[in-house]
Amino acid sequence: MKKRLFVDMDNTITDISDGATKWFNEKLKERQFNNKYPTTLNSNDIVKYKFWENYGLDENIGKKLTDEMFNTEHFWYDLEPIRDSINVLRELSNVYDIYIATRPIINDICIPEKIEWLKVHLPFIPLENVIFVFNKGILNGDFLIDDEINQLLNFSGRRILFCQPYNRENLTFTHNLFFITNSWIDIKNVLMEAANGVI
Repeated sequence: MKKRLFVDMDNTITDISDGATKWFNEKLKERQFNNKYPTTLNSNDIVKYKFWENYGLDENIGKKLTDEMFNTEHFWYDLEPIRDSINVLRELSNVYDIYIATRPIINDICIPEKIEWLKVHLPFIPLENVIFVFNKGILNGDFLIDDEINQLLNFSGRRILFCQPYNRENLTFTHNLFFITNSWIDIKNVLMEAANGVI
């Protein structure tokens, strides 16, 4: 019987930091905020989870822009996959029951575009294995891969933290984590060993 693997989507499979910085860079330049705020950030500059905080934006402006971004047509669909995520998940699907467990933004485009993205990029994962969930602590399985530490700590199985610049400063909970990496190749290796009973 295959073990059950849950995988987060945003900044674990899809590079939402890259998509967000491109969107923010364009909008801030377009709206002539460039004298007050930087407009040349890239995904490595995202050291805070709330995108707008990385630009030093006022909270009101930042939240409005973030809401606009999340409601922009094709934003979710056009996100690039994180390096090696697709190929590794394809290999892991041979030995694990894989479920995509992603927290949605409640609007008209997030869920439909995420589903379309999955159909294009991960056609080997059935749509009935896609779960939109706010609290991943309710999931019952063997492994969860996620970039959000709080989601991992709520999960009762083995926890794999997908490192991003914004979550590295919060690694005080490492004793509660099974594995920490920002490489899908590393994830493949450790999960193949786990599937074979090596660890």
